[in-house]
Amino acid sequence: MLSWFIQHFPTSAQWYVGEIMGEADKQLGIPAKVTGEALRRSATTNAELDGQSAQEFFSRAVPREPES
Repeated sequence: MLSWFIQHFPTSAQWYVGEIMGEADKQLGIPAKVTGEALRRSATTNAELDGQSAQEFFSRAVPREPES
């Protein structure tokens, strides 16, 4: 379902993924980066979303470590 949502509605999917990561961090104390990686793996597990497309999508949706 997540891979379909990313493929058909990437802008909305990016917003929802951000919301999921924010709520997981706020309510459960799970860092956004960890949640984002779990969502990325989930989206590619069923092979409906190829690795490169997933990488491109999640590179925009998942926060990066700040550069020093």
